[in-house]
Amino acid sequence: ASLVSLRGPVKDKLTDSAEAVPAATPALLDQSRAALAVIQNDLKSGVYADLAKEIVRDTQSTINRQDELEKIRSQVVGKQAKEFSLPTTRGVKFSSADLKGKPLVLHFWEYRSEPKIAPYGETGYLDFIVRQREKQGIRIVGIAVDDRLRDEATRPSARKDIRAFCDFMNLSYPVAFDEGTEKVIDLFGDPRRVGGKLPLFVVIAPDGTVSEYHAGLWGSTADEGLKELDQRLQKLVP
Repeated sequence: ASLVSLRGPVKDKLTDSAEAVPAATPALLDQSRAALAVIQNDLKSGVYADLAKEIVRDTQSTINRQDELEKIRSQVVGKQAKEFSLPTTRGVKFSSADLKGKPLVLHFWEYRSEPKIAPYGETGYLDFIVRQREKQGIRIVGIAVDDRLRDEATRPSARKDIRAFCDFMNLSYPVAFDEGTEKVIDLFGDPRRVGGKLPLFVVIAPDGTVSEYHAGLWGSTADEGLKELDQRLQKLVP
């Protein structure tokens, strides 16, 4: 029973599933490190020894990954966001410079028509925010991350898939293709380089500084949607 209770905060809350919970907080990481010590000291032998080793190995790997993500976050948050422009599914260019002075969310995700796996990178909840807060100046731009966009031979099919998904979700916010000579996601720090998962939310304040870097699902509910993100964005409204 004690092993199961430890597995809750350690294994389940620190899951690496992109479709599960938001990234671990520093407090949860500290809790996990403490739990690891308990497991290592109290379960060195007996019937649960192998299971304990598995939990320790998996949890340590997750802690290491979260530490690396925190390093990326610390290098980005508070810094001026680099400017860029990309073509969108609507056939026009999106330029980050055009939205200076407004709160902006960049949502990096694989906008593919298949497979469609709920919660779809939380795109539906993002669309709700932009529809509700558009008059306040809050803007959201999706950035499709797809390796097929890097190759001229596969780019047309990738674009077609991305457009199909946007149509399927009836998204009101623009979605751009990350297909330039330099990946835009790399300008902010691709979480996948350290084992993190997409989507990646980058929130840019009206003064052009990055105020949030969040890898993985933000954490939404059917009743409240992306409430935390919405609240943070409203605080940025001039």
